[in-house]
Amino acid sequence: MEMSRLKVPIVCMVIGEGGSGGALGIGVGDRLAILEYAYYSVISPEGCAAILWHDGAQAAAAAAALNLTGKDLLRHGLVDAVIPEALGGAHRNIHDTIYNVEQYIIKTLRDLKRTKLENLLANRYKKLRAIGDGSQKIADRKKPRKKLIEKPKIPDRLSAAEQLRKAKEAPTQAPVETTE
Repeated sequence: MEMSRLKVPIVCMVIGEGGSGGALGIGVGDRLAILEYAYYSVISPEGCAAILWHDGAQAAAAAAALNLTGKDLLRHGLVDAVIPEALGGAHRNIHDTIYNVEQYIIKTLRDLKRTKLENLLANRYKKLRAIGDGSQKIADRKKPRKKLIEKPKIPDRLSAAEQLRKAKEAPTQAPVETTE
């Protein structure tokens, strides 16, 4: 709870696997976003399967029961946004993912900076206290959360493959020798 008292806007983001009670600590903030293919839960699917069925091979069934995907978490009101990734994950097109994260952070910080400090802290505390009590569901909210962030059309940004191709096609320059 110490982090919840910080007198600055806090934006949290899950970018991979958050599967432990300790991982839930990263959600202490004003806004929590998750990358599209990341997950966030109190336990990993493998750990859950081992406990419930004594069989780690049941991880897929455990993952479905845990509702740990970004879309699931958004539907339950546990995250504020799902940030799109390239098909197959952020590593497939890291530049677009970084751009999407950057745009989310800029917009979110801009919005949070407009909130008075007292309200920011009160809202943060209220949000933290409500986790798990069922009041977080979208249907129960006065102001529904955003759906998936629109993937921007970025004609000036190149995919990693296009960047590599252009780099190979670029003329190489011989090193310039200097005498001093």
